[in-house]
Amino acid sequence: MTTPRSILLVNPSLWAGYRGTWFGRFVELLPPQNLLAVAAPLVAAGHHVRVVDLSLAADGERALAASLRERAPDVVGLTFLSPQEGQVAPLVRMVRERAPTARLWLGGVGPTVDPAGVARRLAPDALVIGEGDTTLARALDASPDLDDPPPGAAWVRDGVLLQGPLQPLQDDLDELPLPALELVRARDYARGRRGAAAPIETSRGCVYLCTFCTKAVFGGRFRVKSPARVAREMLRIRDLGYAEAVVYDDTFNLSMRRAREVADKLIAAGSPLPWNCRVGIRADRVDADLLERMRAAGCYRVSFGVESGDQAVLDSAKKGTEVNDVAHAFALAERAGIETMAFYILGLPTDTPASMRATARYSHRIASTFAKFNVFMPLPSTPDWDDFERRGLLAPDAAARLDFHRVGDGWRHPTLTPRQIRRAHTRAFLAYYAHPRRLARALRAWLRRPGTRRSPDPSWRVGAPSPARLSTPA
Repeated sequence: MTTPRSILLVNPSLWAGYRGTWFGRFVELLPPQNLLAVAAPLVAAGHHVRVVDLSLAADGERALAASLRERAPDVVGLTFLSPQEGQVAPLVRMVRERAPTARLWLGGVGPTVDPAGVARRLAPDALVIGEGDTTLARALDASPDLDDPPPGAAWVRDGVLLQGPLQPLQDDLDELPLPALELVRARDYARGRRGAAAPIETSRGCVYLCTFCTKAVFGGRFRVKSPARVAREMLRIRDLGYAEAVVYDDTFNLSMRRAREVADKLIAAGSPLPWNCRVGIRADRVDADLLERMRAAGCYRVSFGVESGDQAVLDSAKKGTEVNDVAHAFALAERAGIETMAFYILGLPTDTPASMRATARYSHRIASTFAKFNVFMPLPSTPDWDDFERRGLLAPDAAARLDFHRVGDGWRHPTLTPRQIRRAHTRAFLAYYAHPRRLARALRAWLRRPGTRRSPDPSWRVGAPSPARLSTPA
């Protein structure tokens, strides 16, 4: 029989690095999908769960201290990405000081890709490793004194890791409980007249081999929720007071046939909410018919991972796309009346000053509504990380020093200096948005409510033959 426990699940601030900057106001916060997924089986088991999102607090450490004082939890769970470890370390110390009897669990990408290092540096009581929706709920009653942690869990004793067997990936995602979205309030995530947005997951896993991307948690096998389950979650998001949904899949459109089925199911449900694909969809897995169906289903924006405008750099990163096909995908989305976000990465391992300039020029050719220029960082468990390690380009404590907002902290680029990468990033951003037409287009889209989508090209219609399909439906 399960003993009910008081459990505090903590999301470190994703906004902290932007606080005080002029573009901080454009950072959109969402309820923490990962913690809500972990919370659902805990609630079902009868535990008393509270989710604390420090992104909502002006002072995250003070907010955590207040929650520890009010809740007096038996268990505290913290999730984080590798570049957030420096931010999480003082939170761990606070939990130890303010709730010394609570059992501290760490999970997420950071502990999954470097469990021994995280155990040594942060010394929690236990880790969740890998896809951990149900791990914590199953492991709470396991004795930490035994030398056989449950699958997906690990005990930490004096900074030393004792790891259980790997947790198999969940094959049927429909079997997972609905994320416990009721544990947070929509109004806390409201963005003025745009309202609040909630995340929704329709699939997991990515089959592609990009050298800069980690698959440590969800793996390289594509797994899906049924269209009926997706529609059910979308309706629930609407009923809980959210104004839109954000699809957080790695590759929503890997199967174009399945993406069409999801869109059709949402259309049949009355297109309950505006939604967007924020993380990114494949530019080589779209055609006019799919984009038209997505727009009719409520999709108002899609994001494409362009990464580079230099084909040689794309090829070295094993992106698997062609620059001309990428440009065509943006044109198809424009004709379908869907806004677009273009993601670029500057400072990829084979980048040069010339290739970064080429990427900036390429961003001007693409008819994107928005452009986001990211700076490359080698991440643990990626091919790029392994390559940098072999070449001696990582500091001994690199995993603990990574930071989204500091270029080259704990690592060195093979040929570029941090200053060259930062300058290329600044120039690309300013050159893109300094153009009056591009700036006006972005501002109009930002101010427009998600439900008021642009009309498609009048010469285009659902079901019309596509003049240039980028791939065969699969």
